[in-house]
Amino acid sequence: MGIGLLQTPVLNDPNELLKHRYLCRGGGMLLVGPAGVGKSTLQMQASLCWGIGREFFGIHPARPLKSLLIQSENDHGDLAEMRDGVLDGLAFSPEERVAACANLLVATEDMRKAVEFCDEVVEPLVALHKPDLLWIDPALAYLGGETNSQKDVGAFLRNGINPIVHRHQCAVIILHHTNKPPSGAEKPKWNGSEFAYLGSGSAEWANWPRAVLALRTTGSHDIFELQAGKRGSRLKWEDEEGERTYSKVIGHGHTRQYWR
Repeated sequence: MGIGLLQTPVLNDPNELLKHRYLCRGGGMLLVGPAGVGKSTLQMQASLCWGIGREFFGIHPARPLKSLLIQSENDHGDLAEMRDGVLDGLAFSPEERVAACANLLVATEDMRKAVEFCDEVVEPLVALHKPDLLWIDPALAYLGGETNSQKDVGAFLRNGINPIVHRHQCAVIILHHTNKPPSGAEKPKWNGSEFAYLGSGSAEWANWPRAVLALRTTGSHDIFELQAGKRGSRLKWEDEEGERTYSKVIGHGHTRQYWR
């Protein structure tokens, strides 16, 4: 296509899913964080909030969004506890609860990976349910290769997942683990867009997605930092002084399983 034929995005662009063009149909996003800190609960909270058009830590959906989660780590009890924790912790009304749950479908898959996963699991489910957002939790359950291999990671993301979200005009958000944290003199001082590279393995994990959110520990069991490591300026986050910021401090709920 000639460059002159490209259309400038318009207000209320139907392809926009998360404002302000932070994530659009056909795009990919990575949500990365340490093991065991609550990434799956964070996913649950985001999808339930966005399912009723509600913002999630300053990330605004363009409209109520339908999500499809394909996951392997949580049993039905875990998922129910996360759902109830979010709905109670954020005080969803009875009507909001019904609408939010109707806009989140969950499929558990722990047998197939790589090409089989894409062709036999992702493609049929996306074709059937037509979500706005496809969630995959976690990446390494379905990669079917070496996380450090650009060839394996690129084949999965670019040749396996990308064609599906392009064909079905949805976006995909993949949950991924960080590397085991170095300590002492080896511990890096991450800054700015470097947070896009927190994911374990090949640089493809950071190069492929349009957007990256990174969950970082602060040394506390309950308090963490949410970093917008890639395309973060599009979220238009501001600090208390009205200045542009790329991070938010978030924490576990005091009594229920949700993020505050």
